[in-house]
Amino acid sequence: MKKRAVLALLLVLAFLLTACRTEPGKSGNNQPSNEDHCTIGMSFDSFVIERWIRDRDVFVSIANGLGADVNVQSANGDVQTQISQIKYFIKNRVNAIVIVTIDSDALTPVIEEAENAGIPVICYDRIVRNAGCSLYISFNNEAFGMAMGNGICKNISDGANI
Repeated sequence: MKKRAVLALLLVLAFLLTACRTEPGKSGNNQPSNEDHCTIGMSFDSFVIERWIRDRDVFVSIANGLGADVNVQSANGDVQTQISQIKYFIKNRVNAIVIVTIDSDALTPVIEEAENAGIPVICYDRIVRNAGCSLYISFNNEAFGMAMGNGICKNISDGANI
């Protein structure tokens, strides 16, 4: 499972970093400019689930290693806080936004606002419905459940109860 999470995060980062690229010569010289700098806004529903802490740490570490800054926010389970965080990212013109949503419907208008501002939005693990996100990345939960069930069946003794 851990390898899949890292792979998923790498895929998201690869997509995000393409959003951070500028056209050659756009800054007008060979010196780095603010236009060449990549900032990713990342809004989690909360950090109550240990998995989100690990995913955040891996994501930030890899992004930093590739030269991107990540502004991580936690909405602590409050949808209005998450909407405010996303509006803050839009106002500050981050290059991309990653969201672990609290409410699959309530964020639709603010996600559309980000997309209309030209900021790609990636829904991580939970999709925002009817928002036209740039990318949705998750796991095949059904296949994962089947793999877990098969693993249990292979490792229990005959006649055992679960």
